[in-house]
Amino acid sequence: MTARGILRAIALVAALLAAQSAAASSLRVGEAVPRSFTFRLLDFGIRRGMFAADGLTIAVSVFNGPARLQQALAANAVDIGLGTGEDLGFIAAGAQEKAIAAMAGPPLDTGLVVMRGSPLRRAADLKGRKVGASSLTSLVAWMIGEVAVRQGWVRDAIRVVPTGTATGAIALLKAGQIDAAASDMTPALQFAAAGKGRILLRFGDDVKDIHNNIIFATDRIIAAHPDDVRAFLRGWFDTIAFARAHRAETIADMARMLHVYPAVAAAVYDRQMPMYSPDGRFSATAMAALARSLVDIGMADAAPDMARLYTEAFLPPR
Repeated sequence: MTARGILRAIALVAALLAAQSAAASSLRVGEAVPRSFTFRLLDFGIRRGMFAADGLTIAVSVFNGPARLQQALAANAVDIGLGTGEDLGFIAAGAQEKAIAAMAGPPLDTGLVVMRGSPLRRAADLKGRKVGASSLTSLVAWMIGEVAVRQGWVRDAIRVVPTGTATGAIALLKAGQIDAAASDMTPALQFAAAGKGRILLRFGDDVKDIHNNIIFATDRIIAAHPDDVRAFLRGWFDTIAFARAHRAETIADMARMLHVYPAVAAAVYDRQMPMYSPDGRFSATAMAALARSLVDIGMADAAPDMARLYTEAFLPPR
């Protein structure tokens, strides 16, 4: 090979190495709940190229509840998790992760569903009734207790029955073993649209100042790939901004991804879009409510120092 040929070969290898170094980074991201408009917004953003624009490829895993997501984070099976505010209790107990963004505010995406012929008509009818929730330490279980407190009852006046998954709660409801089931609004509205049940109440009507959903990252990914964490959050907030600005496209895509009627996707969109944070900043009031909730459901003996559990270092600049 001539000297010129060698130089060309070297230049080609250098170009290939540069291309490899510029290739998209990969992140493993977990969604806490299946069939959820809130969490499937991640898939929507991926399909719309929001993360690829920042040089990321995203491998998505879907879990049957926040506890399963937290197990995956602890086992290093995922790098980033889209979970609930109550998951902060795992960090307070020593989980090697941080909350990196306040994802959504009031719980406009969750409520209680009953069978169509149920005698229950309002929150005041729930005293002494059995209500299904994924676990006794879930944020939903705490919100059921809040419904009782706001009725002037003791917190456990509504009997929470752990069901493992939202699907399990609906199955128990159909079997008549519980009186109401906690549910994400997407399956709840689909359930109602099919004529099988109806929505009794939405938690967001009463619980206002709380971070319903939070994005978490493992300490390992934060230390090893901080720029990827920043890029992920940019992609997420670009997704939220796009969804807000493109109602029709978002509804059409989400209806297909969630396998629901377009009218259901539209109703979910209109109810839930106001709750998503545009910048991920944490609210002192919302964090104080979460601290109280951790004590109420027994995840902490005393309110933890919430400042230790989260960071805003990776959020996009305002």
